[in-house]
Amino acid sequence: MTARYERHGLTGTPIRTRWRNMLRRCYNTKDVGYRNYGGRGISVCSRWRESLAAFAADMGAPPSPRHTLDRINNDGNYEPGNCRWASQRTQVLNSRRPLIFVQTDRGVLNLAEACRVYGVNHTTARHRLKAGKPFSEPRPLQRLHVEHAGRTQALVQWANELKMPYPVLWDRLRRGWAVERAFTQPRRSS
Repeated sequence: MTARYERHGLTGTPIRTRWRNMLRRCYNTKDVGYRNYGGRGISVCSRWRESLAAFAADMGAPPSPRHTLDRINNDGNYEPGNCRWASQRTQVLNSRRPLIFVQTDRGVLNLAEACRVYGVNHTTARHRLKAGKPFSEPRPLQRLHVEHAGRTQALVQWANELKMPYPVLWDRLRRGWAVERAFTQPRRSS
């Protein structure tokens, strides 16, 4: 029985979406990712290619909606033993693109990790490095400790606690917003 006619009970599930995307990347020449997968000779083992149920049995469900399918060996195929569910952070560290390392006061870190630790926008950091500027400590405002609700802590910590993007809080304070307003006003929907 081929995957097209198989009864698996997985229609509309996240695992089916990831399975179909895997197949598209490897076999659909019109897919935007084809050149990085099928175009490089990456394929899907016949067991998974022919059966979503087999793929689901081997991989299990993704641990969260944010986990995606990752090949441990980027030059290997989609097959049991070479695939796992991974977070975006793990995927970045397992990328074919070379990692960029920077010197910080905490030692040598890859650029993605340094940006996360210091609350620096990754794109901004890459542009600075490309322009020949060093990855530097965050500006004084970025290291700012802010008092709110009777407590004082770093702006990065407030951003995590309030589940508000760090750049939004930083920009609001940079523009002179009162702390209470910056921390409590909802973001505009895009």
